[in-house]
Amino acid sequence: MKILAFDLGKFKSVYVMYFTESKEQSYGKIGTNARKVEALLRRCAFRCFTADESAAI
Repeated sequence: MKILAFDLGKFKSVYVMYFTESKEQSYGKIGTNARKVEALLRRCAFRCFTADESAAI
C-alpha cells in the first residue's frame, strides 16, 4: 500500500509517500497550484516513483 501525506502551503507544498511493504519513503516539494497537485496525485495513484523522479513534478 502507498500512503501519501502532504502539507499544502500558500505557494509551496511538501509531501511524503510511504510504501508499507518495503518501508521506503519518498519526500518532495511542489508548487501549490491545481495542476501540480493533480499531477502528484495521479503519479501516486498509478505508479511508484523515486525521489529523483519527484523533482520533475
